[in-house]
Amino acid sequence: MPERAQITRQPASGQGLVLAVAQGVLCGPLTRRWGRLWVIRATLGVGAASFLLIMLAESFFWLLVTTGFFFLATSLLMPALTALTSRWTAMEQGLTMGLSNSAMSLGRIAGPLWGGFSFDLDISYPFWSGTAILLAGLGVSLVRPSGERILESDATLEVAEGDSLGFVDDKVNPLVKTTDR
Repeated sequence: MPERAQITRQPASGQGLVLAVAQGVLCGPLTRRWGRLWVIRATLGVGAASFLLIMLAESFFWLLVTTGFFFLATSLLMPALTALTSRWTAMEQGLTMGLSNSAMSLGRIAGPLWGGFSFDLDISYPFWSGTAILLAGLGVSLVRPSGERILESDATLEVAEGDSLGFVDDKVNPLVKTTDR
């Protein structure tokens, strides 16, 4: 096998290992201990920081380390984000998850297009713009649509008895707590 192919195969198998460990071993315990919202916030912050550190990597070793942290962050982000999206929806879960998957697919299309275009302008632009997008996501995770800050105590949504958030059975949703009117 040519030397170049050998070098590129090693990081790819490392990415798969990080993904398997993150989603298979770390995701459950982290979300049970700190909650999905805090896992999302932490992974967005770590992802943004590692994106910046990728630019500063001066050797192949440090490039692997920083990309490893980036893959770890994104591997933990997607399950927590998907689960939280499905539980916090006021619409039907199927509709919400379909819209969520469509948005993720759009990002997988637009991201590389933007990355290639911005890379042609300057080699650092994809990293700066990716960091900005991750930090914007972190900012959104800290604020409710109404403008109120989200606190850890907001892990449970209070709903008046008889109201529905679009779930078939609100009692199976651990984020929903019913209260009398």
